[in-house]
Amino acid sequence: MRMLCLLMLMGLFILPICFAEGRGSKTDAENLVKKSINYLQKNGREKSFKAFTAPSTEFIDRDIYVVAYDRKGNCYAHGQTEKMVGKNFISIVDVSGKEYMKERVKLSGEKNEFWHSYKFTDPLTKQVLNKDTFCTNYQELIICAGVYHEN
Repeated sequence: MRMLCLLMLMGLFILPICFAEGRGSKTDAENLVKKSINYLQKNGREKSFKAFTAPSTEFIDRDIYVVAYDRKGNCYAHGQTEKMVGKNFISIVDVSGKEYMKERVKLSGEKNEFWHSYKFTDPLTKQVLNKDTFCTNYQELIICAGVYHEN
């Protein structure tokens, strides 16, 4: 019984450390977007969108993955959910009611690169968390990758 309690107590301290190492940073997200745009420039849209989209893992870094949208909200690639590709998300809202795709499109018209905050389902915990997403304009596309956090 003591051993079981000790193991459970150790798990409370070790699990958060392991989980934290599974998270990517904002720098990692920026680098993944830059890598994606370089790949897109060299390989074209069809091959790139396929490489960016789940179940491919070539453009996934821990909890960070690539998405590609146009300025009308159409999804061309999604590194977490293939079912998102081909759909329009211009009117989508997060759990707080934020129209984040409309906001992303607006920001893309104002800046070439930007960070964008909203709430989205975390691929590690499957919980809705705050997400900061780095986006860069490439031709008529918005290429993004983001990081999740609980605060």
